[in-house]
Amino acid sequence: MENVLETFKISSLKLRGKNEAEQFIKQYFGMSAVLDYYYKNDRLVVGASIPTIIKDSRDGKKKINFLKFNQVFEVFLKNMDDSIEITYPNLKEIDLRLQNLISQTYQKMEILLLKNTKDKIINIPNINNALTPFRTIVETIIREGIFSAENYHHFTIYKNQKRVLQYLSLLEELEIIKKDKESQNWTGGNLLTIIQKENESKKVIDTILFIILSNNYEYLHKYLKITAMMPYIRLSNAYYYPSVYNGEMLYLQLDDLIQSHKKIYPKMSIPKSRKEALWTELNRLADPKVGILNIEDDKYVIGTEDIFKNLTTQCFSSD
Repeated sequence: MENVLETFKISSLKLRGKNEAEQFIKQYFGMSAVLDYYYKNDRLVVGASIPTIIKDSRDGKKKINFLKFNQVFEVFLKNMDDSIEITYPNLKEIDLRLQNLISQTYQKMEILLLKNTKDKIINIPNINNALTPFRTIVETIIREGIFSAENYHHFTIYKNQKRVLQYLSLLEELEIIKKDKESQNWTGGNLLTIIQKENESKKVIDTILFIILSNNYEYLHKYLKITAMMPYIRLSNAYYYPSVYNGEMLYLQLDDLIQSHKKIYPKMSIPKSRKEALWTELNRLADPKVGILNIEDDKYVIGTEDIFKNLTTQCFSSD
């Protein structure tokens, strides 16, 4: 395993106290304008503020904002007889930590987006269709009282057996259904009972799908391979992420939205040939039944006020 720590010794005559230690860090890392420090016992805790340029497509104005991280790495200071020993991560490790922290802010916004738009994004037809297996299982239990072993075997004719078990397992974990070990049948769980009591019958399934969407985003994508929502979440994130950190909703043309998407998802570049498909996806997001984004003057993408306000509040409330 690669050693990510480096040690440097400097004469105590040249390094007298914390101010000189800070100066050494500034000179070594060459990013003094964006480094922040605070002391914790025998170490310096180093944070960073990363400058980002945000541009509004309509007025062309550029704004520099700073993405702040309170702790990126630590520098250990040890007094020796005639020197001070300084131990710190190497530059490659620091860069990796920064990239991970930035990626976490992108992922956090994705999750917040899904939680704030779950009742909207489900109205996009291909996303709604992708959740059909969950709907089928729960509707069968509501209608017949059980999802039997026979139902299960019939279901596996159309779906991979392992995948069907994953659908059932997730519903069990959420206590929407439960399995009887003797009969090997599934029946309604505690959460389904509560949802049925608190909602009209026609809203029960949608409520369950909202819960599945908002709390199991990674599982749906990674394990159940439900990828239909990904283009829409990523496009929405490419808009709302810079807007939230800008402090107000931006007007973005498609090319600027693509650049934002590229910055957030560098491994998922959008080729020029997909521009028409992007407009189709944006129009679905702007559909009145969905209302996650809006399109103005047939060229500017802009968000919706309620989603923007909720994301802004929630994004910074836990920082």
